[in-house]
Amino acid sequence: MKVLYIIDTLEGYGAEKSLVEIAVNLTNIEPVFVQVYKGDMLRSKLEDKGIKVYLLNLNAKYGFREAVKKLIPIYLHENPAIVHATLFRSEIVARSLKRKFPQICLVGSFVSNTYSKARFLDKNFLYKAKLYYFHLLNKRSVKRVDYFISNSQTIKERNANALEIPLEKIKVIYRGRDIKQFQLELDQNSANKKPRKLLNVSRLIPLKGQMDLLKSIALIKGELPDIKLRFAGHGSYLHTLKREVIKLSLQDNVEFLGRVDDIPGVLNEADLFVYPSYSEGLPGALIEAMMAGKIIIASNIPENLECVNDHSALIFEKGNIEELASQIKEVLLKWSDFQFLGRNARFQAIERFEIKNIVDQYQNAYDSFLK
Repeated sequence: MKVLYIIDTLEGYGAEKSLVEIAVNLTNIEPVFVQVYKGDMLRSKLEDKGIKVYLLNLNAKYGFREAVKKLIPIYLHENPAIVHATLFRSEIVARSLKRKFPQICLVGSFVSNTYSKARFLDKNFLYKAKLYYFHLLNKRSVKRVDYFISNSQTIKERNANALEIPLEKIKVIYRGRDIKQFQLELDQNSANKKPRKLLNVSRLIPLKGQMDLLKSIALIKGELPDIKLRFAGHGSYLHTLKREVIKLSLQDNVEFLGRVDDIPGVLNEADLFVYPSYSEGLPGALIEAMMAGKIIIASNIPENLECVNDHSALIFEKGNIEELASQIKEVLLKWSDFQFLGRNARFQAIERFEIKNIVDQYQNAYDSFLK
């Protein structure tokens, strides 16, 4: 079976990274990728596995008509059994393609909580109007999609409600990771360890809660002056966060790593993984921290709670900076009391998110869609 994957870019964000991880592990399916816009960080990972990648490399921010025009000969040449689109712009392109070729079995993706209230916080009128317009565009064209794969139950329910999609058209399959990439540190359970290294892996945008994390570090720096926080990721919020670091006098405590290819490596160097997000799809970075057996502190949003619970992480109220600071301090000062959380997190991740199980679910889903 051949599946043609249409995706906005192949940059190293959560949705792209997760789809590539699935594609390189498929056994009963021949994947072919079409990258619509510029950004091919993950392209080599696909091509190293012999997976064909077409680059449309559109310069326009949207350019839907141009994308469809370039896509038609690719579709006719490859003749896939299924077309699977991921991310909004590619979804619209794929739906336009199906308008010309109604026989396409079209699968869409739900990878984020697009219509959550958190996305409207502190946004100006123009941003809200733009989001409303795209909501209408999405809603008008969504009937052309035969099935959807959602990366979480929360995202399934909220998108189904926002777009008026029957729940039976949406199948939940979690994001997966290869457990072999994540090894436990041998000295992690040492009673003599003095943990001080915190890590956050995420895009640098307001919804990810990094500002709350900086403020929480400022609250406990007096008691833990040697605390270290590293941010792995890049995004539009970088300069705002850097200004806050200076404002809070945290220059010696905070490091911005930028885009990081070796996430397992930076996880191995960390003592504590902190994830204060306000909105997610299914958080791949959180799953990776679980795979690595890290002690985790996470906000109580539903998407995070589909990954971790009270037996595998410390959970705090989203936006509660004082509670977050208190939990960080407690873990760092009572290190041995929380080791069980890392062990439980790794066990849960293997049971629910190991890539081979996720790949099997994808392949079975494609079979059922065609039937």
